[in-house]
Amino acid sequence: MHQLVEGEPLLYYPMSCSEEGYPYTLLESVCLYEAMNTTSDSAVVDVGIKIAFPATDNKQFVMIETEDGTQGYLYLENGNRIEMPEGGYYERDVIEGLNFAG
Repeated sequence: MHQLVEGEPLLYYPMSCSEEGYPYTLLESVCLYEAMNTTSDSAVVDVGIKIAFPATDNKQFVMIETEDGTQGYLYLENGNRIEMPEGGYYERDVIEGLNFAG
């Protein structure tokens, strides 16, 4: 006999980008991964780009969507330290209008 079991969702979608718009601006360049894995292909998103956060895994990755529709995943060390494209982590604000609780 088969039984349906509810699993933990891979992503949580708090609100849609169309409702929220692109309220945040990058103050520093960030590394955006193609998948929720730091070994996946990545690209750099430059300073000044407007972004939104359509989803999160509620652990280490946040999906980012830019104004031009580019999507990818931002890696967060310990839930709040944003990775620099050249390695290491920023010790200052990286996203205008975003506050981390901690």
